Amino acid sequence: MFKWEKFLPPDKSFLIRALLFSLLTNENVVLQCDSEISADAESAIEIIKSCGKKISTEKDKITITGSWTNTNPILNAGNSATAMRIMLGIALHLKKPITITGDNSLFARNHSIFISFMKEFGAQVSVRQNSITIEKISETPNLSEVTLPVQSAQLKSFLILSLLENGTHLKNCGKTRNYTEIILKEMGAEITAEKTENITVKPLNQKLKAYAYSIPKDASSLFIAISAAISAKTDMEFNKIVVDETRLMPFKILQKCGYNLEFKDNSVLFKYSDTVKQEKITCTKEIIPQIIDEIPFLAFIVPLKGTTLILEEISWLKNKESDRIRETIKRISSFFKTELTENTLTIFPERTKTRYKKYHSNDHRMEMLSAVTALYKNKDFHLNGEEKISFPYFGQFLEKLKTIKEITLKRNQLDLIDNKIMSLLEKRFNITDSIQQIKKKEKIEITDCTREHLILTRADILYNSEKIKNIYKEIFKNSKN
Repeated sequence: MFKWEKFLPPDKSFLIRALLFSLLTNENVVLQCDSEISADAESAIEIIKSCGKKISTEKDKITITGSWTNTNPILNAGNSATAMRIMLGIALHLKKPITITGDNSLFARNHSIFISFMKEFGAQVSVRQNSITIEKISETPNLSEVTLPVQSAQLKSFLILSLLENGTHLKNCGKTRNYTEIILKEMGAEITAEKTENITVKPLNQKLKAYAYSIPKDASSLFIAISAAISAKTDMEFNKIVVDETRLMPFKILQKCGYNLEFKDNSVLFKYSDTVKQEKITCTKEIIPQIIDEIPFLAFIVPLKGTTLILEEISWLKNKESDRIRETIKRISSFFKTELTENTLTIFPERTKTRYKKYHSNDHRMEMLSAVTALYKNKDFHLNGEEKISFPYFGQFLEKLKTIKEITLKRNQLDLIDNKIMSLLEKRFNITDSIQQIKKKEKIEITDCTREHLILTRADILYNSEKIKNIYKEIFKNSKN
């Protein structure tokens, strides 16, 4: 079993929040990361520096000190919507005018919900081609109750931060990742999650304090790694992994359709098998927010197992780095029959005759999906670097998988050859046993040196003649026992 531990990145969503929330306190914040961080997390670090705080790194430790000293900073979020949207909430809470910039992919996404809320909260906001500026916050945002129009961890985080001072009651939060609540509660905020998936934020009655965290491994990168292992038909073990319960749904879907996946003692074990458990899996609008980042990979590896995947309320995907509906279909239609209605995507396990094509993208997940499908087809695929946004070592991981897959394929060939050799050896020993019985009965010398020499000379024309001769000498020896 191939073991992989070092190169899974820290949880991007958790790390970005843990970095940016340091702006909410003047006390020192210490974070522990035991592997290379993603480009999105690097953008969060640059944002903190642009605000005037100090960051030092020593081995696997990040220490953030000082306070927000710079006025009207221009903050470059790069490709990270998480960093941008978290910062908008922080700026509203602290009443700090800021300008957020980023790359073309970031501003190709739909941020209209966030802009509408900022204006509703009394902020003066201007939007340009590749920037959003909060020019003025006239008063502390105050809204006693908000119903989220969509279930989104980023929107939920933005609203919690924006309304933190006076508190609020958030409805329709869904089962989205809860990292914002975890860190803010550690800082002293009073936040209560209800069974109805609503959240109550009590008015802030004290300064937020410092925190220290060892950042967990990224669950989404783990899922992508397992998807690649499935494409390579390779067993894998991932160590030092703890998957938060809000991130388990994509893995549960894999288990439902028959993939052998086990969570045990901070490890994740994957063993490849061809068993199909469930013929159809439907992901409803309640499930979609819990698998939003993994949908492109589920759309490939679920039908690969022989299971139909039905995705409802897929308009969610249009709010990501690209139109992931269109981009996902483009990649998997070379393999499986797809059916797209107004708001539902169905992927059937029936194979298509569409010619396989390679597609590149500036969306990091689409680029990695292309690489995973290429791995399945045994095709070369040269990553364009976008994968570093979330999974810095993905390229190295793929190369390891390719090596393991090549070894596995050759071992499979050896198994076929060995089966033939063993069957023929069994026949050979049966024949030599019968010859020995005849020789003993007729009192003929058991060893026939001339014949053995003639057999060995047949190997002279072969490249591995000496190895083959040594093996035959052992066969001759065992034939006489």
